[in-house]
Amino acid sequence: MRISISGICYNSLIDDYKVVMGLKYRCHHLTPGFCNCPRGVVLVSELKDKRWKEIDGFSNYSVYGKRIGVLFNGFLHWTVVDAEMAHEFWPPNKIIGFDPKTDEVNEIPLPISKNKEEICILGLGVLEGSLCMTCWDPEFCCKGNIEVFVMKEYGIQESWIPLFDIWGLDINPHSTPLIPLFLTKNGVVVLVMGDWKTSVFGIILKARSTSIWKTK
Repeated sequence: MRISISGICYNSLIDDYKVVMGLKYRCHHLTPGFCNCPRGVVLVSELKDKRWKEIDGFSNYSVYGKRIGVLFNGFLHWTVVDAEMAHEFWPPNKIIGFDPKTDEVNEIPLPISKNKEEICILGLGVLEGSLCMTCWDPEFCCKGNIEVFVMKEYGIQESWIPLFDIWGLDINPHSTPLIPLFLTKNGVVVLVMGDWKTSVFGIILKARSTSIWKTK
C-alpha cells in the first residue's frame, strides 16, 4: 500500500488535532507509477485518542501521486479527479474539503472554464488570506496560458477571481504541479513547480513583467 493523501487539522469541538491519511493498494496491471487504483481506505485519528478509524466520502474520487492537504478555513483540501477517470492520465479537476468536526467531505465549487470544459488544476494554496489555485485551460494550452485564481468568499463559486495570468511557462500540466506559495506587497508571486520530494525548484515572477501580469 502507499499513502495517497495526508494532512493534519484542528477540531475545535474537542480541542484536539486530527490526522487524515489515505492509503491505496498498488496496481501492478497498470502503467508503473500510475497509482490511481480505486481500492483503498481513508483513515483518521485524533492525537489524544491515537486510534485509527475508516471514514467514507472519498470513494467518488481518485488521486494520482501524493497530495498533501492544504489547510484553510478549518478544512483540509486536496485536488482530485473523478473516480471514473482513475485509469486516465489526467490532471486533477476537482477540489474537495474535509471537515474535521463531522468527518464529511464536500466539493468546493470551481470557476467556469472559458471553453466550458473541465478545469485542470495544477496546484492549491493560500494567497492573500484566500484559497488559491493554479489552473490550465485546455483551450489555451498551446498558448501557454496558466491562470491563478483566488476564492474571495469561501465556498461561493462566483467569488473566484483571476489574480494572475502566466504565459510562456514550459510545464506539462499532466504531470507537473505548480503550487502558489505567497504574494508580496510589491507584486511578486512565488510558486513551486515540480515534486516536493524530488525535483523541487521555485519560481519567482514579477507583476507586469514579460512572463506574468496582474489582472484588474
